[in-house]
Amino acid sequence: MIETKGLLHIGMPVVSTKDAIQWYCQNMGFELVYETVYQGHDIPENVAFIRKDDVTYELYEFLGGKEREQVIASPKLIDHIAYRVDDVETAYTEAKRLGLAIKKEIQDLPFWENGCRYFMVTTANGDTVEYMQML
Repeated sequence: MIETKGLLHIGMPVVSTKDAIQWYCQNMGFELVYETVYQGHDIPENVAFIRKDDVTYELYEFLGGKEREQVIASPKLIDHIAYRVDDVETAYTEAKRLGLAIKKEIQDLPFWENGCRYFMVTTANGDTVEYMQML
């Protein structure tokens, strides 16, 4: 079993982070807690984290490419659910021991004050679960 410390965030691709932030903040009382333009993938992304109480959404907008076209043509409501772990290396070792389907190997992101590390697995239903360590 991978030891988690609770739900970290729910990731959702959006057509416009600006519009999504405005909608969730004005209509549901969320607050913007972090925003950046991430350029570590092939296609730059606007990334925003919004929070209300113990619910955090990661909203991300592809700034071009086929990924943007796919989101516009057929938006997905939820891309992944992320759980917080204390030690991503230990969690990754356990995921491999359990024979989980690794979707993404451990990766580093410059998000938040000190960055974060994560990996993703695919569930039996085809959903994506992310395990993330905040540094």
